[in-house]
Amino acid sequence: MRHEIVLSLNGLEQTIQIISETFKNRMVWKIKFKSGEEAVLFKYMDVWMQRNEDNLDHRTIAAIGNQIDHMNLNIPAA
Repeated sequence: MRHEIVLSLNGLEQTIQIISETFKNRMVWKIKFKSGEEAVLFKYMDVWMQRNEDNLDHRTIAAIGNQIDHMNLNIPAA
């Protein structure tokens, strides 16, 4: 499933693409930024995490994870 969201951090807005996939029986979300950078996020219990090779800061991971949680629950994101 593909989604596009507008992420607003530090006063900057950027559109990112989120693609949900399954990897080794785990649900993961591939994040594509307009700059061409990619990251893969997954949720372990209640904590959003990223692959070791991705370099997103914790605030960005939490903001994207919050958007994914709202999409999955079909409730509007704040």
